Amino acid sequence: MSTATFGPPLIVWLGPRRYSFPTGRDVTVGLDSDADIRLEAAGPSATPPLVVLHYNGDQWLAVDRSEAGIFVDGVRMSTVFIHDGRAITLGDPQYGPRLVFQLAAPPPPPPQAAPPPMRPAAPPPRPPRPVHHNRPPVPPPLLPPPPPRPRPMPGPVAWSAPPPPPPPMPTPPPPPRPMPLPPPLPPPPPLFQPPPQQPEPGLPPAFPPPASKRTVVTARLTGAMQKLLPRRPQPRPHEAAPTTQLPQQAEEKIPSPSPERVSITGPLQARRVRLSVDGDQALADLSFTASPGTVTAVVGLSEASTSALVDVLGGAIQPSGGTVDFDGHDVAANDVRPHVGLVPRHDLLHPQLTLEQALRYAAELRLPPGTSADHRREVVRSVLEKMGLSSVRTVKAGKLTVEQRKRASLAVELLTEPSLLVFDEPTADLDSAAEQEMSETLRRLADEGRVVVVATTTPTNLDACDRVLVLTPTGIPVFAGAPSQIGTQLGSTDWAVILKRVRADPYGAHNEYLARQHDAPAADREPLETVERRAPQPLPSLLRQSIIAARRQAWLMVADQRYFIFLTILPLLIGAISLLVPGDAGLGPASRYGSSPDQAVEILAVLVVGAVLMGTALGIRDLFGEQRIFRREQAHGLSASAFLAGKVIVYSLTAIVQTAVITIVATVGTGAPTDGAALLGHSELGASVELFIALAVTAIVSAMVALGFSLLTTYSEQILLTAVLIVLISMVFAGALFPISGRYPLEQIAGLVPSRWGFAAAAATVDVHAVNPLAEADDSWKQSSGQWLLDMGALIGFGVAATAALRWRLRRPSRRHQLPLISDHNAL
Repeated sequence: MSTATFGPPLIVWLGPRRYSFPTGRDVTVGLDSDADIRLEAAGPSATPPLVVLHYNGDQWLAVDRSEAGIFVDGVRMSTVFIHDGRAITLGDPQYGPRLVFQLAAPPPPPPQAAPPPMRPAAPPPRPPRPVHHNRPPVPPPLLPPPPPRPRPMPGPVAWSAPPPPPPPMPTPPPPPRPMPLPPPLPPPPPLFQPPPQQPEPGLPPAFPPPASKRTVVTARLTGAMQKLLPRRPQPRPHEAAPTTQLPQQAEEKIPSPSPERVSITGPLQARRVRLSVDGDQALADLSFTASPGTVTAVVGLSEASTSALVDVLGGAIQPSGGTVDFDGHDVAANDVRPHVGLVPRHDLLHPQLTLEQALRYAAELRLPPGTSADHRREVVRSVLEKMGLSSVRTVKAGKLTVEQRKRASLAVELLTEPSLLVFDEPTADLDSAAEQEMSETLRRLADEGRVVVVATTTPTNLDACDRVLVLTPTGIPVFAGAPSQIGTQLGSTDWAVILKRVRADPYGAHNEYLARQHDAPAADREPLETVERRAPQPLPSLLRQSIIAARRQAWLMVADQRYFIFLTILPLLIGAISLLVPGDAGLGPASRYGSSPDQAVEILAVLVVGAVLMGTALGIRDLFGEQRIFRREQAHGLSASAFLAGKVIVYSLTAIVQTAVITIVATVGTGAPTDGAALLGHSELGASVELFIALAVTAIVSAMVALGFSLLTTYSEQILLTAVLIVLISMVFAGALFPISGRYPLEQIAGLVPSRWGFAAAAATVDVHAVNPLAEADDSWKQSSGQWLLDMGALIGFGVAATAALRWRLRRPSRRHQLPLISDHNAL
């Protein structure tokens, strides 16, 4: 309330007429007789106000409340931030009434505002009531705040200190002050006038008339707004609602949990943007400005140009030339990125998760680390309600309709309350009713003060936009203006005719556009201000992000029921196959003259190849469907190391459980190694544990290798083919089917296959040379601690190399290159 009280008065010029309004209430501009600024009309009209001028505690705003609209430099806007010299046009951008605003210097604070720092216990609402001294007459309390000096009576002490019997009466507005100056002294009243709430229970009242006391107590209880109402000379009913809302708005901003997210309120400005992708021109000489509260539609004749524009405006690609700034900052800067929401054409949700689960995980990763769990749940709830998705919050994202999935992707971006929203084909694949609803949603988001930019190749519902840009197939602008100007400047309102003409002669259309820009009157452009660099928004720590990523990865695995059942059955199946190997020696010594002298080698082959199969099944399909989601989360601060660490943790734990199952089934069903272990002693238990370690590491390394291959696949058919090749190559070069040692170049090629070293470590544990004298003489199978550690070291080295390569591939890509993971619509 103090900000609104001492804000700058607003001066409005309507032609030669001048109006001046102080802060503290809304100003209406309209055709009715009750409007503060009445516009001339042809006849009597009872239409509602056209414009409301509102002071929000920081600055004056002009809010559109009509169907005709308000325009700034020919662009329709629903909300205009008023500064000195700002001009708006009502109804028609060329012929409508023009209002010019001027901000006067704010009034100086009342002289009584100085004493409160000397009296820290005085409540802030008391200084505006310095007129409590006139006890007998009622009118004096309505005098202006500065009290007259010739009143030497000890009014503040006497009238604010009731008699001892009713001490609770002065307590409702302020707490009692037990240490004022002596009441009989006349000089102190001016010093005590600002805090007149000082009671002295021990002193008798100096002014006995009770009517004055009741009047004062009643006035205290009425509040600040009731004090202002009697002082208004001409109260009007239509001013009551806006005036009473002003303090509420100021109070609502105080407890805002993250004020930094609303600090960017400036325009989006693109200046002579050029972009070439793989030598082909995607954008050229593109300049435009999108102000807060507006919807700007960019109609491109090719998906390449619209997708490139979305990536440039969203900060994913650095243009080859020109600049893109949001509120004076580079749109891709770390401090701006949380304020930019990019909604691509494809989904940004894991289909295995319910909508509410997906939003909660996204909120954990995107909201500041100090955000409480209750606040995150409230943010998710409000976003779901805002997007009309509360009824489907428990439905898996993969089962939502096309429109619901688009709204869900938008809901993910709204978690951080971005000030800029960039959409790529928001109405694609929607029916007419859904298109209309989506257009209304975009309009509503813009009306909340956001900058909304829509890139599309199908121009529909453009009347809901404030500004339209038309690009040629090579990204050259041929039109920029309000939708109402399309017919006059392009010669037709039929988009089929317009697009056919632009395709036939794109450079001719561009030259006409340049001529129109040259002939148009120069618009008043605001000078760019030097903006201070903001500190990047704090993000969860690397450990915290890793834990969140691991929890989500585990839930993704469990939520996909068919996949989870397959992973559960697979180790049981492999263990059962190991029991089918003929023989009765198991992993112990077999008779060279028996029917199954190679039983131990065959069991180890089944176990090692099974470990490779389980690891491949864990990671082969993961990043293929998740890399787009990861890239968007990476833009909001998710670390690639944390993302990868979450997968490594979950895959490792799953592989450990699976290999434990096949190890137990094989050692219990066929017999444990009897010759002891290479490193853990000569007991059967030690040998079984050592065998389990070799198989677990083999499965984990195979999962990392498969995860790397999944990042390279671009089509779903490649996933199955890659998995088959990994298992087949592992089986052939493991060394169990035929001799490899000493055979050039088979031995060298086998050294590049992880299964070769996994089988060698398992063979060294079992001591194949001892249990099967007929087995080939492979030095890597020798049972010794040194050889076993060498085999395991090579195997772990493959895992580290695969993980490092994955981390390098998942790094934040250079903004100099196109990001197909975000904008490529052809990938499945």
